[in-house]
Parts: sequence; C-alpha cells; structure tokens
Amino acid sequence: AVLLTNLALCYFKKREWDDCLEYCHRAHRVDGAYVKPLFTRAKVYVTIERHEEALRDLNKCLVLERENVEVAAYREGLMRDWDDQMAEERIVRVTSSHQHSGGDIIGDAAAASLLSLEEGDAVMDGSDEAVRLQCRIIDELMKYLFGSKNLPHCAINANITADNATVDKKSSLVLNSLKGALSAVQLLIAFLNKSRTSRIYLRLAGYLHDICDLLLNEKENTKSLNQASCLAIIAAGIKDEYRSRNLVKKVR
Repeated sequence: AVLLTNLALCYFKKREWDDCLEYCHRAHRVDGAYVKPLFTRAKVYVTIERHEEALRDLNKCLVLERENVEVAAYREGLMRDWDDQMAEERIVRVTSSHQHSGGDIIGDAAAASLLSLEEGDAVMDGSDEAVRLQCRIIDELMKYLFGSKNLPHCAINANITADNATVDKKSSLVLNSLKGALSAVQLLIAFLNKSRTSRIYLRLAGYLHDICDLLLNEKENTKSLNQASCLAIIAAGIKDEYRSRNLVKKVR
C-alpha cells in the first residue's frame, strides 16, 4: 500500500489525475485502514470538482485517524469553500434574475431588514426577497458613499454605532444632507457585521475592491469616504469571510 501510494503521489505532483486516482484506488484496496491514499484521493477529487466524493474520503480519514490535524483542517477549508460557492451562486442568481423598480429604499425598508437579521445570517436560509433587499441596500449605500447620488432625509428606527453597530429599536437615526455621510457608513457597517449576504455581495459587486483601491492608492477621498471610514468598512466586510480576506491580501 505504501509503494502504491508513493506512485500515486508522483502522479499527483505531475497533475496526472486519472493515474493518481488509479493508484490511490489500488492502495486503498490493499490496506483500507491506510489514510494517506484516501487523503490524496480526496485532494484529487477537490481539484477535479468532485466535492461529494472528496468529502466522503475525508470523513473516512477522520474515522480512521480522529486526531489527524492536517486532514481536519483540509476538510474544514473544503466545507467553507463549498459553502461560500453555494452562497455566491445564490446571490448571483437572485440579483441577476430580478430588475428592481426605481426609487430609494434607504429608510424604513433598510431599518426593517437590519432589525430582522440574526447575527451572521445564513445566506441559504433566507428568502429570495430578503437576499435581494439586502443586496439592493448595499448598492444604494455604496452609490451614496461614492458620491453618485444623494441620500434622502429619512428616519431609521435604529441607533447604530461605528464601533460595534449595535441596534436599539427605541431610538432613531436621521440621515440627512449634513449627517448622512457618517450615518451611511455606520449603516453599511451594521449590515456587514450582521449579514453574511451583505459581506459576500460587497465583494461580488466589486465594492470591496473599490474601497481597497481608494484607500491604498491614496486617491482623493469622496465626500463621504475618508481613510478611517474605508478601514472600518473593510474590517467589517472581511469578517469571517475567507475569500474576502484573500481579495484584500491580493490588493495589498
């Protein structure tokens, strides 16, 4: 089994997936308790996008060696990436299949959406309309923050602080022409902190890259986005988001 696994690893390094799989199969048939061919086969399955088979092999590895840190970490990364991919596909499908009507939605609709969110919302569990609304709110806020539109005067039934974006239903935040910029940043951060949908959409729509570009290339700030605001939005936007963190690293 060891010899067959070593041959499989040689083919793995050469990226000859079919031959690698063949020797992994043979090694596993010789010794079903040997983890290495199973783990190698799982990595090949991931490479050729056969994720269910990869997960099955990784689970077998952990049954055989429960304390195998390398396998456990690889499985966790696979599950995270798989979940990210499904969430992204849903957001793209929902936002591309519906053309919203005109008009502003920053106001009661934004407040209701924010207050209804559970901490770290699951993208796959919400309704299409809820996902679409959150994405559109991000669109509207970013248009305002980048100076392409004015934010209307509106009362929001929430008190949002820039530090932790806590929500107090009893108080009211007024967005107007004088205080709108700061309030819009606070509202955006609140959504990003509470909504995974918003964090993923910030990246998918290109806004996260735009904010990083604005910050790192020292372009002239917009009327609403200074350096501190950019840093706060980036910090909230990459919260618990592996792909978003990677994007920021690449931009840096």
